[in-house]
Amino acid sequence: MTSLDEKKTFKKNKQEKVEKNAEKEGNLILPKSEEVVLLKAVQDIIGFERELEQFKVSLAKCADFNLIDAFTMLDKEGRGYVTASELHEVLTEFNLTNAVDDCRLLFQRYNRE
Repeated sequence: MTSLDEKKTFKKNKQEKVEKNAEKEGNLILPKSEEVVLLKAVQDIIGFERELEQFKVSLAKCADFNLIDAFTMLDKEGRGYVTASELHEVLTEFNLTNAVDDCRLLFQRYNRE
C-alpha cells in the first residue's frame, strides 16, 4: 500500500469515526446522502470559481480586450448600467443562454447597487 493509499484510508476511517460519534450524539444536521450531494455542489462551485478566475486573468492579458468596449456592447442604450434583461438579450444573440433567470441570478450575486 502506498503512502497516498494509507492517507486516504486513514482519512476515510477518521471520517467514519466522526460520523458514528455524531450519530450517537444526535448531532447530524443532514442525512449522509444529502451531505454527499451538498459537498459535491460546493466542490463544483469552487471549481467553477477557479475556472472563472483563470478566464478573467487570461482575458485581462489579451492585448486586444477592452472592458469599456465590452460594456458598451451590453449597454445598448448608453445609460451607464446594464439590466438583467439587457444582459439576457445580448447573451441570447450570441446563443450563450436562453434563461433570463440565469441572468437575474448573476445580478443577484455580483450587482453592487
